[in-house]
Amino acid sequence: MEVVRKDYNQLHQQEYIKQEKQKPEPNKKKKAKKNYRLEKVMATLGIMSVLILGISLLLRYASITELRHQVHRLDKQLEQMENQKEKLKIEMEKVSKSKSIEEAARERLNMQYPGKEDVFYVAIDPTKVSLINNEINKQINKVEEIQLSSNSNPFSKMLHKITGFLNI
Repeated sequence: MEVVRKDYNQLHQQEYIKQEKQKPEPNKKKKAKKNYRLEKVMATLGIMSVLILGISLLLRYASITELRHQVHRLDKQLEQMENQKEKLKIEMEKVSKSKSIEEAARERLNMQYPGKEDVFYVAIDPTKVSLINNEINKQINKVEEIQLSSNSNPFSKMLHKITGFLNI
């Protein structure tokens, strides 16, 4: 009997183990189903932020490099302009001298000094010139007196004096 009992116990234990194995364990499945969605989203956001930061840094360095090239190009252009300015100053000084003007007139324009046959002298009597000047001054003074008597405004007086002076 003892043997039968052992066999019965073994069979019973085997059936119990089979039933235990067939039973779903709710605690183990919940732990196995643990979802890592939050961690995946956080990791993706971290990677994307690092990529965006890297791209923005690269773009900034590219724009800085472009601006440096532009500054360098403008410096070269400024230096060329300053050199050209110095050359023009030298040329202006050279041209402003009377000898260089005289040479240019002779060579480029075929100009020459006037000869004896090109010069005409006119005889003027100085007394006649002074008489004509006196008459002109008298006429100007008469016009001014007439205008001054008709206009009592100081501004108009000054204006008439200036126009009379310009009519000479």
